[in-house]
Amino acid sequence: AGVQHNIACSVCATQIVGLRYQCLQCLGYDLCQTCFFTGATSRSHRPKHPVQEYCFPSTRGDQLKAMLATIVNKFKPKSILKPRKKVTRRLTVDRYEGMQLQQQQNLQRRHQFRSSLREQNLRTTNTPSSVPGSVPVQRRA
Repeated sequence: AGVQHNIACSVCATQIVGLRYQCLQCLGYDLCQTCFFTGATSRSHRPKHPVQEYCFPSTRGDQLKAMLATIVNKFKPKSILKPRKKVTRRLTVDRYEGMQLQQQQNLQRRHQFRSSLREQNLRTTNTPSSVPGSVPVQRRA
């Protein structure tokens, strides 16, 4: 069945059985496992708040530590509580695919450049006066 806690969930108001999550920023805010994983909230609680997970019923010492942590978190400046920017790294497969895509784009650009050069060469070869060293041909009427 699971561990029964003598505390009701702050969202669904049922007695918590199984894992219990206590918010370390909202005083007296506890969530059952279902509400925690579905992201259900009430009052001013936010899913980004730090929580303490309890697998066993908490002792008075645990409750005192959690209350002190809640009080400390209440008085911390907001800049400390903001999440830091995550550094993401690309997988080697992503890098390889990215390199292939970049190579394809480079090939397309080269092809477009070469075709534009060919067009320019065709235009210049069709006009004899524009070719260096050529003598303009006079037509007889």
